[in-house]
Amino acid sequence: MLNSIENLTSQAQFAWFTGVVEDVNDPEEMGRIRVRCIGYHAEDKSLIPTSSLPWAVVMTPIQSAATSGIGQSATGILPGTWVVGFFRDGRSAQDPLVMGTIPSYSTKRNSTTGFSDPAGKYPLKEGVDTPIEARKEFATSDAYQRRQVYKKVAAVATPPDMATGTLIGETGDTYAWTTPSIEDNVKPKYPSNYVNRSVAGHVQEIDNTGGAERMLQQHKAGTFEEVYADGTKNTTIVGNNYKVILKSDHILIEGDCFVTVNGNMSTYVKGDHVLEVGGNLIENVQGNKYTKVLGDDQTDSARSFNLVDTNAVIALKSNIDTLEGKSGILLSHPEITADGNLSVSASPSGDFTTADGNSVTVAKGIIVNMTL
Repeated sequence: MLNSIENLTSQAQFAWFTGVVEDVNDPEEMGRIRVRCIGYHAEDKSLIPTSSLPWAVVMTPIQSAATSGIGQSATGILPGTWVVGFFRDGRSAQDPLVMGTIPSYSTKRNSTTGFSDPAGKYPLKEGVDTPIEARKEFATSDAYQRRQVYKKVAAVATPPDMATGTLIGETGDTYAWTTPSIEDNVKPKYPSNYVNRSVAGHVQEIDNTGGAERMLQQHKAGTFEEVYADGTKNTTIVGNNYKVILKSDHILIEGDCFVTVNGNMSTYVKGDHVLEVGGNLIENVQGNKYTKVLGDDQTDSARSFNLVDTNAVIALKSNIDTLEGKSGILLSHPEITADGNLSVSASPSGDFTTADGNSVTVAKGIIVNMTL
């Protein structure tokens, strides 16, 4: 081992190389690649075919443990990529180690000759190798344009006027919210935007452009999460979203909260559900409302309980023992139908219909008329 180190550090033995990757399919899945090195391997594949090139080990960052399956995989280099490294066995040139890749300006080459991708796939096109998201043409990238397409405007629940029951702001755009503008927040300037684009088209960006600092993680399908300079977070999911929390979930919102569901919504609570509202609670139901309570149903009102509807019908399918109010009960023109017995105390007034169709008129708790 000591002799190997002495040979490696010897000025006469140390040998740099640059070359082109021709094979990345390591049968041992160790991240090794085959490189045709300038000055060591002939361009003519009939003299040295790709399969005869020695496997080169790829160096990983110091942050990667690179042992026991822990750390960063040494994969990601593509056929046709230019690399730089050295031979650990010196001039024997049989034990290459790749230290990094060399981005520049890609040109198409004859795939039947050496120093090129044998499959002829890469480079995908001629031009600068820097990802387009890091250059001034960033707005033409598919990732940027896909985020523009998914800009949304969502309606917000509109409260009714408590006096008239009609909706407030039905025709205006006041009750709506819009996702953040991509154009106003994405302004990268070279060389401040660090971009990682995968073969499939996944994109990661860490943009240090002054005044427009951002972080982006985007899937090729379009799902993305982006954080802008002011700390605003923009998330769009183009497929389904699943979230499982095995313990507790705690959410604190210091400002307002708006939830818009364009389809149906179902909420299932196995335990108790406690709702505490510091202000008013407004429910605006456009269709019918059905509530089923298997136990007792109790409403405690510190002030008045009003049923406001000139056509209200209250149907009781079992006995109601007492309709009682300590300071009065106001029923504004409802129709009360009871299949069983109805006992009324205090001083209610109104018209009641018995199960057999008879009409009863009550004024301040006293029956003043009965039609048989």
